[in-house]
Amino acid sequence: MRNVSDLSSISHLKTEIREGVALVGLNRPQRANAYDQRLLQSLDQALEKLAHNPEVRALVLHGTESRHFCAGADRDELSRRLPEEALDLEARRVFENLARWPWPTVAAIRGAALGGGLELALACDVRLATRDALFGFPETALGLIPAAGGCLRAPRILGDSLAREMVLFGRQLSAEEALRCGLVSQVVPGGELLERARELAGRAAARHPLATRLAKQALGLSIPRGDVLEFEGSAQALLYGLPDSPFRSGQARA
Repeated sequence: MRNVSDLSSISHLKTEIREGVALVGLNRPQRANAYDQRLLQSLDQALEKLAHNPEVRALVLHGTESRHFCAGADRDELSRRLPEEALDLEARRVFENLARWPWPTVAAIRGAALGGGLELALACDVRLATRDALFGFPETALGLIPAAGGCLRAPRILGDSLAREMVLFGRQLSAEEALRCGLVSQVVPGGELLERARELAGRAAARHPLATRLAKQALGLSIPRGDVLEFEGSAQALLYGLPDSPFRSGQARA
């Protein structure tokens, strides 16, 4: 195990490499690992550097020093966003880069994976969770939509009906429900989460490198992207422009 020296100065992340697997930890524990622009830029920078690191063949994304994986977008920053920012949403771009990252990725989830936090997890190839994990899309109660790839990936991974129930009706999933519907592939004890995720990623890292990269690229070609991601941005821009949006007042609708 070693820290990655050229990533040590990147804020809000903790990164190390173990036997070909990069462990990337979101590190905003005081905000339940909710992401702001700085964290998103840090994650994007880390993904770029790790993709070109010859020691890395897989990645585990997890939350550090927090009871939660990621509580979504930082509410304080969200309340100040302008409509034009939704058209080129940083989270949408970074999560798409994660989905297209050349090596296999695993999300190790404890606690909340809500809103943008769930969209972040959906951008990974597979997901593991602890028994206390909770998954949901609260956006429509806040006068928003999942606009960082959630409307693209949720129906494909969860199935159309369940994705609609979560996005439109606010249904949340426990870890066991997430396991049954295929959102996560394993539910593990909390103390074993990171090691089990690393072991899973290590199995991918040990396989033929070129074959693995080409297989992931081929799997990605089956996913239509452009129209859905473009509409997410346009719809979110419209919602950002409404003066009485609940996400600005902090008063979500039931």
